[in-house]
Amino acid sequence: MANSTKTTLEQIPCAPPLRMQFLAGTNDHLVVAFSGVGERPRGYQPITFFASASQGGKNSVLFVSDRSRSWLNAAGIDTVIRDTIAMIMKQHALSKLSLLGNSMGASMALYLAPLTNADVVIAFTPQYAANPATMPDERRWLRFRKVISEFKYDVVPLQPRVGQLIYIVHGGNPSELRHAKKFPVVKGVRHFIFPQHGHNFITDLRKQKLLSPLIGAALDGRPYRFRRIIQKFGGTWRNKTPG
Repeated sequence: MANSTKTTLEQIPCAPPLRMQFLAGTNDHLVVAFSGVGERPRGYQPITFFASASQGGKNSVLFVSDRSRSWLNAAGIDTVIRDTIAMIMKQHALSKLSLLGNSMGASMALYLAPLTNADVVIAFTPQYAANPATMPDERRWLRFRKVISEFKYDVVPLQPRVGQLIYIVHGGNPSELRHAKKFPVVKGVRHFIFPQHGHNFITDLRKQKLLSPLIGAALDGRPYRFRRIIQKFGGTWRNKTPG
């Protein structure tokens, strides 16, 4: 992301551990992009999904980072994020809301879906639960998960409302399927698996210039195009995936 682009981001006042930055678009659509854990264990995570969330500047985007890496469990941050979304939508006369995230950020998007009445949710490799007691076989990110004092958000709920589209995409290795298989099959939820890929498959999607079109299809309410792009990359419906 060029420095000239960074200067267009508005810093939304909020207390740690949150950092929220806003990019105004030209239509009535707000996309909230949640960061994952990131490669560095300390500090705020870098912005993710910059180009794919804004779709060339059309969509307004709220970028959300949680440096505590709490899977939405840090005290009060759920309320702050929800209230900030409502404030931005009112101030900018926005009427459509989408939530987008990868890994931890994907779980946060799914947790917030019923609290914000989002129209679209796109969750890449979400964890079914971060609580070590709920997922004792999951050893990844344990340095962050084990210090969460209270799991207000444990198992990810899937409560789609009428007209809401939820997309969940997982890799197909054992670590990913451990989570994917625990998600219930729910009407209105489109769940896909990439059998030949692991947790970081969106890096390969980006390299093949498929990530932005895939996200764009979901944001534009085109589920069939979303599925075609998934299939082009080797993905399949979850219920058609062996194992």
